[in-house]
Amino acid sequence: MSRLKFTYIVICIFTALFIGVVYFPTAATFDARWNTRQEAYSHGYLIVLISLLFIASKWKDIARAPLKPALWPLLLLLGAAALWFLGEITNVRIAKQLALPAIGLLTLTSLLGYAIGRILCFPFLLLYTVVPFWDVLNPALQALTVSVADFALGLVNVPAYIQDTFITIPAGTFKVSSGCSGLNYLLMSITFALIYSYLYARAITQTALIIAVGVLFGLACNWTRVIALILIGQITDMQSSLIKDHEMLGLIIFAVYLVPLFSLLNLIISRIPTKNLRSPSPDTEKPFAAKAYWLLAPTLSLLITVTGPAWSKQTNKTSVTGSFSPLFMRYSALHLREAYDKDWSPSFLNADTHASFYFSSSEQPIYIHFSIYFNQSQEKELISGSNQLYQQQHWHRKSVKTLSSPAVKLENIQSARNKKNKEIIYWYAIGSRSTTSPWQAKMLQALEFITGRTDASLITLSYDCLETCDITRAEALNLITALQSDYDKTMIELLDD
Repeated sequence: MSRLKFTYIVICIFTALFIGVVYFPTAATFDARWNTRQEAYSHGYLIVLISLLFIASKWKDIARAPLKPALWPLLLLLGAAALWFLGEITNVRIAKQLALPAIGLLTLTSLLGYAIGRILCFPFLLLYTVVPFWDVLNPALQALTVSVADFALGLVNVPAYIQDTFITIPAGTFKVSSGCSGLNYLLMSITFALIYSYLYARAITQTALIIAVGVLFGLACNWTRVIALILIGQITDMQSSLIKDHEMLGLIIFAVYLVPLFSLLNLIISRIPTKNLRSPSPDTEKPFAAKAYWLLAPTLSLLITVTGPAWSKQTNKTSVTGSFSPLFMRYSALHLREAYDKDWSPSFLNADTHASFYFSSSEQPIYIHFSIYFNQSQEKELISGSNQLYQQQHWHRKSVKTLSSPAVKLENIQSARNKKNKEIIYWYAIGSRSTTSPWQAKMLQALEFITGRTDASLITLSYDCLETCDITRAEALNLITALQSDYDKTMIELLDD
């Protein structure tokens, strides 16, 4: 090995290690979904091990491949790093997790060259089977499982009443929850199919059929499990221990399904012709000829991947202490008093402060509530699945509409306990901007980050509806105009204090 080649390899190793250290906190976030028994991604660490074994098995090919840095992957790396940065400043963890394998693959491809990047491609792409963005499939999988179960129960003359994801039979009721959607079996079947295709498929047709078969077997495995559980419940009058603890049953059914799955995959490999395909000629090592511009690969890789994390850490973190109420002296003309709506309040977790005020209208009292985040971070953010405008088990939505002037959303809800009607008007204040859309709120969070603002708030007005809400609603909308006009000034005054 020439001295120049050795020097370049050392530079690449330190570059990759440094980037790995920078992004390790993101990699650590996978543990919450991988380090558990009852999760669709509980095989995550196994997939990492399999990917490493694939790389080790190709080590001779990697050693023979020409070492020639490539600059074109840097464009894709820029996009992956931008996705990570957007996820960081908007506190969208899944965006950072999606970007991570791409950042790793593209960095190594840029440093080592296209030939080595091609060898590393499959092990890195395999990691995407355990990146937890597949959760978006759960509602569709639940609905599909319920439909198939309903059809199968009809075939065996077991009467069933279907309501949403609940299946009621004479013996009792089953709920097809997100954990019973079959996502875990689907992902494992797809993983088996991808690995089998990578090892044995030599044609695109073979690969497509293998993946399709993997998907069908994964779905069928869960359908079989759910239908079997329902029939067991019917036969045993819901007394079987499998009704509450059926994890082992699912694994046994999955193991049984693997036998016909691999038989069918073997059949696809043996019957689908590949004579028109030409295997790519293997790359062989060529003399290492260092060029000055090659230093651009590690330099630009570092610049692209480190800029986002460094920028996000430099944001000023505002520390606000003391009571928020005195700053509402700005609203003194409105004659607000501190008071809480005893019937309803939003559940927004980990806010820096909550403040509630009472406004005496001519018909019904209007309560104004603020949930304020001066700085946002993961699990401490305005837009989060854990935050609720109202608890759905206690309140039912009757209607919802979005108003343009003022730009607010209006929801009419009814208490499940006493049937009391209440109207809620709300919007999100993101820095100096406002919106009623959670998606737009996330995008505005990114824009406000660039201007140096990290604060965000939920602002609500609530009041009871007796026979009609028209008079109180009109007063509330006038009140909103006054609140919105001065709210940003109030926040700047608070942040600068």
